[in-house]
Amino acid sequence: MRHAQLRAFHGVATWGGFSKAADKMAISQPALSDHVRKLEETYGVQLFVRGTRSITLTDLGRKLFALAERQIEIETAARDLLQRARKVEEGHITIGADAAMHALPLIRAFRARHPAVRFRVISGNSANLIERLEAFEIDFAVVADVPPASAFSARLLREDQLVAFVASD
Repeated sequence: MRHAQLRAFHGVATWGGFSKAADKMAISQPALSDHVRKLEETYGVQLFVRGTRSITLTDLGRKLFALAERQIEIETAARDLLQRARKVEEGHITIGADAAMHALPLIRAFRARHPAVRFRVISGNSANLIERLEAFEIDFAVVADVPPASAFSARLLREDQLVAFVASD
């Protein structure tokens, strides 16, 4: 069974006719009819009782429609989830940082624009965090060591001067 065939069947059952379904689905009526016909022929079944001006689902058609409804709902939920993720409306981000103080300004700025996103900060040394990034255990890392250029996209966030103090004697 092809996905297009099931969608065509679902459309016809939903809108109660081939012409109306074709119009709503932005597909030609002959193409829509062909999908439904091929679905019925492939399985040797009749899904609709066709009248001169109306169609009615057969018992098998009603059962298939219930299944198709669930699939369409799942597709819609999956599409909505992916669209929300692309818009960064919700979700969880795990950040690895060798010094959390360097990650906090980034988190604060991001949360100001995307308040529904939740953060988790994991600390560790640069080598450990790079390993966790490679293993997809964290989403990104804020580290002192620059990872191999070919493996990651890196951005310089800041440069700090390090000063060592020792006893004068």
